[in-house]
Amino acid sequence: MNKKISFNTMDLKLVACFCMLLDHINNLLNSSIYCLSGFQLSNIFFGFDIMYALGRIAFPIFCFQLAEGCKYTKDIKKYFLRLLIAAFISQPIYDWSHDQSLFSNLNVIFTLAFGVLCIGIIKFISSKNIKDYIKYILYTLSVCLIYFVTLLFQMEYWQFGLPFILGLYLLDDRKKQAILTFVFLFILYFLYCGFNGFTFQWLNHWTIFIDFVLTLIVASASVFFIKHYQYAKIKYNKYWFYIFYPAHLLVLCVIRQILNSFI
Repeated sequence: MNKKISFNTMDLKLVACFCMLLDHINNLLNSSIYCLSGFQLSNIFFGFDIMYALGRIAFPIFCFQLAEGCKYTKDIKKYFLRLLIAAFISQPIYDWSHDQSLFSNLNVIFTLAFGVLCIGIIKFISSKNIKDYIKYILYTLSVCLIYFVTLLFQMEYWQFGLPFILGLYLLDDRKKQAILTFVFLFILYFLYCGFNGFTFQWLNHWTIFIDFVLTLIVASASVFFIKHYQYAKIKYNKYWFYIFYPAHLLVLCVIRQILNSFI
């Protein structure tokens, strides 16, 4: 009999971190390596960048892990604070990696932290003995307010982060979680990338459209990992991701600086 495929928390974190690393290597080092050697890290054809596409697998998995973490955490306030502290520590390195002024745009950990904050508020409202219609009003106001904050501070993936995290948290069935939230993300991303001002660019740029579709097909691999996730209590250092995120960006920035010195 074939062994059933399953992934635990650590498996998903490793997959997501590996995909994120590929994306950041491509992002930060590709142009420097190309200037030095004429070699491109990514296999780019018809505008399709495979390393960028593989990098898109990471975010849905991180959102799913976050939603699962909110279900099982004993203290959602501490969960939020851990993410927020990690986000502030990572920000100067993120700014360096993006060649931007300090806190111009906020890194993805801020987005994840505000996703936890939103879920925490929803849990708090749910625990109160008030009428359902009042709860729904408060839910809506809370989500809209936090979504506006992610937009205002230009947090990475602000367009999709909060709705994606909430979709994964609110849907109980894992198959539905994986498929429905990804379909929603696909439609949202399709519309967001398609509009350029008031013009729907897909009508005029079919090569960009093909690139977009191929990228989403690769990114849909995240559905496979989410669908086959199995919750299990395993021992691992829960702080290693908080260290890995700024550490790998710092190392890549130093390597980029060294490469640029030879150009």
